[in-house]
Amino acid sequence: MVFLCIFIVDKTHSLTRLEREYLFIGVISTFLRAIRAGAIHVRHGAVLLAHYGRLGPTFDECAKVMVDVLREEGLGNGKPDIVVSVVCQAIREVCLFFLFYY
Repeated sequence: MVFLCIFIVDKTHSLTRLEREYLFIGVISTFLRAIRAGAIHVRHGAVLLAHYGRLGPTFDECAKVMVDVLREEGLGNGKPDIVVSVVCQAIREVCLFFLFYY
């Protein structure tokens, strides 16, 4: 009986976590679509790059889309200064994160 209760609690916890992850990825993908459409400036995508490798493989795929956006911005639109500023900002955020939380 105890094992059954643990399984049910674990299953509901797993479903709740899955729902939260699904919602989070939905927000991130909406953010990426707004960047691609030009509604949000590319420099705000540094947050995605700063958390690459920390939030799971689905988030990492979204971060790769951000790299594609930066590639398009730098090579296609001829704005390498924006790419450099986004990458520098992402590196700053990663360094600050590790300084304060590790």
